[in-house]
Amino acid sequence: MLNEQEIIELMSRELPSGPGRISGRGTHDAEVCTFEGDRLLFSTDEFSAEDRFPAADPFALGWNIAAGAISDIVATGGTPHYFAHALTVDERWNAAFCMHYCRGVRNVLEHYGTTFIGGDIGRAAAWRCTASVIGTPSGRIIGRQGANAGDHLFVTGSIGGGNFNAAIDLHSDRLPDPAARFGTVRFRLHAAGIPLVAKWARACIDTSDGLFNALITLADMNRTGFRIDRIPLLKRGIVAAKLLQLPEELLFLGECGEYELLIVVHDGHTAGLLAEADKLKYPLKYIGRLTDTHEGRFLPFGKRPVDVSGLSIRARDYSDTSTYLGAIQQWIATVKNG
Repeated sequence: MLNEQEIIELMSRELPSGPGRISGRGTHDAEVCTFEGDRLLFSTDEFSAEDRFPAADPFALGWNIAAGAISDIVATGGTPHYFAHALTVDERWNAAFCMHYCRGVRNVLEHYGTTFIGGDIGRAAAWRCTASVIGTPSGRIIGRQGANAGDHLFVTGSIGGGNFNAAIDLHSDRLPDPAARFGTVRFRLHAAGIPLVAKWARACIDTSDGLFNALITLADMNRTGFRIDRIPLLKRGIVAAKLLQLPEELLFLGECGEYELLIVVHDGHTAGLLAEADKLKYPLKYIGRLTDTHEGRFLPFGKRPVDVSGLSIRARDYSDTSTYLGAIQQWIATVKNG
C-alpha cells in the first residue's frame, strides 16, 4: 500500500502543471497562481470525524471548518474572498443541527468579509467536508521558506486547542459532563493578523497539524534547527490533561492542530511587529528562535529542553488513534525518565 508521501509524489509527477502555478509543492500554506495577470491564492482542505472536531456542537463544528480552511490563505499573507464546500451531511443531522452548523460557518465568513459561492451536498452515515477558499495577496506573498538562523518565532495564541478537543472527544466517558465543564475550543480568527503577516513575516505556517509538525516543516524547509523557550499552552487543556492523567506535552505534540499562526520574524523587526500587534489587539507570543541546523531542535519538557531531532511519530504511520497516542506517550515517558 502506498503511503501518503508516495501518493503525493506520484500525483505530482503525473498531473499537469504550468506557468500559471507559482508556488512549489509544499512551499506555501495556500497555492499561489496567476490569472489574467493577477495573483490568486487558493486552498482546499478536507475535514472529517478523524480530525476530532466538536461534532456534538454544530455551531463550533461549522466555525472550526471555515476557520481552518481560511487559515491557509491568511498564513500566505492573503485576504480570503470566496468560500465553497462539498459537504456530506451526517444522516443524523436534523434541521436545527444544520442551521446552527451554517451559522458557525457564516460567522467566520462575515468576520473576514468572505462570500459563500456554493458547492455540493450529499448525505451519508458520517459527516465530511471539503472546503475551498480563493483569496488575493494583501501585500507580499509569504511562504514557508525565507527564514534564517537567528530569526524569532511567534505564535498567535494558546497552543493545544485542537488536541484538547480531541482529548475531550476520545475520553468523554472519563469526564463528568465534559461539555458543561470545559466547553469546546473555537479556532481563532485572524483578520487582524493579515496585514501583520504580509508586512513583517519572513515565513509563516499555520498549526493545522499541531505546533510540533509546524516547527519541523519550517526547520526542514529552511535547513535550520530551533530552540523553543516556552509554549503558551491552553489553560483548560492543562487542567484536562491532569484530570485524564495524560502528559500535557500531548497538547503540542499531537496532530490535531489549533490553526494558530507560527510566524518567523527577523530579530530586528520584533519591536515593530509587537507595537503594531498591540495597537490591533492581536495576540502574539514569543516562543523561541531558529538556530543553525547543527544546534539541534529543542522543545521544553518540564524544566529542561529536549532535542526532538530524532522524533518521528506520525499518525499516518499507525493503524489507529490509540496506538499512535500510545507511541507518543511512551516516547514522552522515556524522555522524562532519562
